[in-house]
Amino acid sequence: MKKHLIIVYSLYLILFSINVIYAQPKRNMDASKRVAELKEQLKLTDKQEVKIKKIFLDQQTQMTKMRNENSDGDRMAIFDKIMKLREETEEKIMVLLDKEQKILYKKILEERVQKFQNRGGGL
Repeated sequence: MKKHLIIVYSLYLILFSINVIYAQPKRNMDASKRVAELKEQLKLTDKQEVKIKKIFLDQQTQMTKMRNENSDGDRMAIFDKIMKLREETEEKIMVLLDKEQKILYKKILEERVQKFQNRGGGL
């Protein structure tokens, strides 16, 4: 019975994640707005702001390319690629942050996950 619940829960998480990924373009802010929000929350320096904006622009470009290449709508086909890109983006940003900013950024990311989970992932 536990194995069955774990499988069902795992499938739910996968579907939730896919839905979140594809829903992002509608709710996602552009790179400038995302950086402005982080600048306020993390008290970014001007140098950090410029570098993080470039990271977000690169991410947007790559995600658009992935979605265009996957025009047949097979969400599972690009799921891993998009998740990897998001992780890489977060890692690139983390490298630019000081110790206090890293703690705050991790908290922001955790809150974002909680927000989507509380909404039921839009499923």
